[in-house]
Amino acid sequence: MADKWHLDEVALAMNGQKYWLWRAVDSNGDVLDTLVILGAINRPKIGSFRKLFKAFGQPRVVVTDKLRSYGGALKNLAPGIEHCSHKGINN
Repeated sequence: MADKWHLDEVALAMNGQKYWLWRAVDSNGDVLDTLVILGAINRPKIGSFRKLFKAFGQPRVVVTDKLRSYGGALKNLAPGIEHCSHKGINN
């Protein structure tokens, strides 16, 4: 298990409705979790972070895009995790 995780989301349109696919991948390319949310994504689900931490422990570093709510959620749940956020850095 790698100690660096990449978190990303993408919008999908299915049957005229907008869904968001959210996934967490470690630096080895192993998918840790996926989540599909109907409607607007205004913040990552804190419950999803708790589920990931329980299953895999806490990573040393989390890399995300510029969605600001990732930082807030991570700061509340695990303040010791290093958070890198930059457009395109998690690709």
